[in-house]
Amino acid sequence: MIDGNYLWDIGPEDLEIDENIELHPVMLKILSKRGIKEKENIKKFIEPKYSDLYNPLLLKDMDKAIERINKAILNREKITIFGDYDVDGITGTAILYRGLLEKGAFIDYYIPTRQEEGYGLNINAVEKLAQKGTQLIITVDNGIACFAEIKRALDLGLDVVVFDHHEPHDELPPAIAVVDPKRPDSDYPFKELSGVGVAFKFLQAYLGHQQALKYLDLTAVGTIADLVPLHDENRVIVKLGLEALKKTENKGLRSLFSISGCSLAKIDAEKISFLIAPRLNAAGRMADAALAVELLTTEDEERAKILAKELDNHNRLRQSIENKIYKEVEENIQRDESSKENSVIVVAGQNWHEGVIGIVASKITQNYYKPAIIISKEENYSRGSARSIPGFNIFEALNKISYLFEKFGGHEQAAGFTIKNENIDLLKAKINEIAEEMKIKEHIPTLSIDLELKGSEIDLNLAKELSLLEPFGFGNPKPVFTCKNLSVKSIKSIGNGEKHLKIEFVKKNKKFIAIGFNYGDYREKLLMAPLLDVAFYLEVNEWEGKEELQLNIKDVKIPYLKDSLLKRVEVEYYKEFFSLNFKKLYTKISNKEIFCEKLQLLMPKNKRKFINELSKSQKVFVHFHTPYQAWRFLDYYIKKEKKIEELVVCFNIKNHIENFNKKDRSIIININPFFDGEVVTQNLLNNVDSIVFYDPPFTMEQFSSEIIIADKIPVYIVFNKEDLRYNYMVLENILIKEKNVLINFINYCRESFKKADSDIYEEPLSSILRNLNNRLGSKIELPLVFCMLHILRKSKLIDFAIKKDVLLIRNIDLKEKIVDLEGLEILKDLLKLKKGLIGFYNNFNIIKNFK
Repeated sequence: MIDGNYLWDIGPEDLEIDENIELHPVMLKILSKRGIKEKENIKKFIEPKYSDLYNPLLLKDMDKAIERINKAILNREKITIFGDYDVDGITGTAILYRGLLEKGAFIDYYIPTRQEEGYGLNINAVEKLAQKGTQLIITVDNGIACFAEIKRALDLGLDVVVFDHHEPHDELPPAIAVVDPKRPDSDYPFKELSGVGVAFKFLQAYLGHQQALKYLDLTAVGTIADLVPLHDENRVIVKLGLEALKKTENKGLRSLFSISGCSLAKIDAEKISFLIAPRLNAAGRMADAALAVELLTTEDEERAKILAKELDNHNRLRQSIENKIYKEVEENIQRDESSKENSVIVVAGQNWHEGVIGIVASKITQNYYKPAIIISKEENYSRGSARSIPGFNIFEALNKISYLFEKFGGHEQAAGFTIKNENIDLLKAKINEIAEEMKIKEHIPTLSIDLELKGSEIDLNLAKELSLLEPFGFGNPKPVFTCKNLSVKSIKSIGNGEKHLKIEFVKKNKKFIAIGFNYGDYREKLLMAPLLDVAFYLEVNEWEGKEELQLNIKDVKIPYLKDSLLKRVEVEYYKEFFSLNFKKLYTKISNKEIFCEKLQLLMPKNKRKFINELSKSQKVFVHFHTPYQAWRFLDYYIKKEKKIEELVVCFNIKNHIENFNKKDRSIIININPFFDGEVVTQNLLNNVDSIVFYDPPFTMEQFSSEIIIADKIPVYIVFNKEDLRYNYMVLENILIKEKNVLINFINYCRESFKKADSDIYEEPLSSILRNLNNRLGSKIELPLVFCMLHILRKSKLIDFAIKKDVLLIRNIDLKEKIVDLEGLEILKDLLKLKKGLIGFYNNFNIIKNFK
């Protein structure tokens, strides 16, 4: 089943645009959705200039910071920059160090260790710096919340200047200057600068605009890595900084780019995020972040190469440890059923690396779309890292049980803490109680889609023009588009282990090449899907000097799976499906050659139009072998033709014979996996003028048996080979791929009987489906539930009935342990049917021999 990994949020598309602006209309719509509509603002967004940066002296206390730092330089006071171990803090420290060194400062830097000291200024460090002769501390990317630490510095005779960008508390710390665009009394026009951005604003004010330009390269790296919104002043910094990076003279950066295999000429924000930032971060995670600062400040080319290699090694070690921990966490989740069922995943392991557990928590959250807490256990105390999903404030949740922690901190989507080992189990229970109260299981990951495109709008020129919106990142995401009702022409597995797919889509005879990273497991399903809605990035693929349009797939869906009419059709269809003797569908009935004089192989381009025209002059019996083709026809007829009164819709001919005699009904719709020629011959030949097979049967053998009726009445074949994809969907929806799914369903039924304290209970089908999906941590659909119900019924363990979308189920012999499931024979029949279907698809042209 292909039902996508996300809930798609397209939003309003009736956007007003100024057609006098010389940009592609799609570009103007994207800009409009992002709040950029006027010609002047569009020009400023597309072509930012250095002059667009705000006056740095508008930042409160910037003048005080300049005065105190200038005094320290003139008096040869020792200055120490106190940075942070992430990329923002590292780059902020580096540009301040280089800029002040340029002015002749007596200067050093200090980066706290992640494991021992943690984030921000700390009293031990302040005392050490005082002992070593520091007279002025300048904090970068920290300090706004360090009241006690700054007061201790003052007591020791040190002054402190704070350059920070985090939210202040109610009071500002007692520093000589506090430069932070978020301070409550700030009039600065832009509040979302990064830490390195604030440091750059100081250099802009202190060194002058031209001298500060040389630090745009590092400022761009730190700004991208810190995930601040890339609009307004940050966009100017990053856009110009990326251009500066292409010709940077920073020896450390050049060495880091080289060892990362990243071309400076083709640098963009995405490569910074995925190639450069992890290597700079690895220093603080695995060793000492001061190594990264040294790399970015050294003038020795050989030393830069050595340091870049060292950071690369640290990053490889980080990846290795991360993979090891991630594997152990996954194994723990698979062993512990409660982890899958709980709203919050909590996993603890012995001596996991504290610099890596946050990354692992992020990956677990992404994979399961649940908040995740990963804990590294030590002798008496443990450290944990938490990541969350939209709609669940992990900091607030932990704050409700703060009594369990020795210390903790964080924000809405991420947090960290120290906890006694004896409190870990209680944490797991309490955090899940809080999550249950907030019903976070019902949250579905959302994919924001900028626009739905017509096939005619998708071209290479648009893909090229989209580059004007770069740099992409937080606050200015890469545009995501959708195009609906694409068909798959071909698929090629590519990459190491054939993990990726290269797909050729077609819409109205226009071809599109798409790449699906990590879609290898979907190959067979995509190939057999009748139609797909695709969400994608629109890109230019450059290969051997050629430029090609490419759709980079973000998500795919079969377009109608959530339709309420289809759900009703499915319920009735699968009732009939499982009442069949499947052998009828794949057993050859006769060796006699079949020749049907009244059989017509038409395969018209517009099947609905053909039937509509045919029904004007005669009474037509239209047979559908699948619910999906039937739904498409009914949906069209109800919405477009609005002639529902002309239809008789049935799922079993025997139950509707009296309706077939009504003269005002010109079209009889029969939706059943098997066309029962005997019943039709006995009851309908005098009431209908022709029979139309709208979609194909499942096998060649079934086709042979069903068309025999063409000896007695005109039969029209209007399907084609590609329509077999719908039959494939039917089987894919009901085939159980993993034993675990059936085991979970059996346990769910047992628990339901127990809760009801009865051998009979009822529950809406939608509720059962939601609960099972939460339990499994994956997606199944109603047809699979029907299949499992029939397996248990055939095994004489339960009986059931479905009335008005409610399942009524009776316990016959669903004991705690089951040795044998006789009903599993159903799966063997279904697999034979699937084999026959694939054979039919591969030899489809044989049907021409029947005419």
